[in-house]
Amino acid sequence: MKRLTIWWMMAVLVLLVWIGGCGTSPNGTTSDHVLPGKVPIQIDPNVSKHHVSKPRKPVLIAIDQTLQPGFYGNSFTFQIEQIPKGYMLAEMQWISLKSRVVNSLQDAINHGGNGKFGFYISGDGQFSGFTYPNKMKDQQGQIIFIFHDDHNNKLTWKKKIILK
Repeated sequence: MKRLTIWWMMAVLVLLVWIGGCGTSPNGTTSDHVLPGKVPIQIDPNVSKHHVSKPRKPVLIAIDQTLQPGFYGNSFTFQIEQIPKGYMLAEMQWISLKSRVVNSLQDAINHGGNGKFGFYISGDGQFSGFTYPNKMKDQQGQIIFIFHDDHNNKLTWKKKIILK
């Protein structure tokens, strides 16, 4: 009885080794044989595992052009509701056929204190927006927010609006 059990164990072991080796050539590379109805997986040896991009949260920004209590003049407010982890606001732009405003994060913080036209962010970060002179009113253009991470990767968010 022991002899029969050992024989079956050896047969199963040989079968497992044989099945495990299917599709592999003696030098360890896979063969081009594919089972019917199966699609072979193509692996590009030039692609590094470190460059595989992970799915990330989208950038979400709310733009509000309604007149805010306590604010006068031509302006809109914005609120950054979601950005991928590790990214930080670097630059804000207004671009139209008639004008172009580009402000860095530091420019916006400065405008939050001095009230100059352009993008602003208050000192505590509670208020953020864009103020513009009368001549820019009714312009159709695009708001662009640019975010960077520590590896200098860049994300861009864009929205077309008409300044009210």
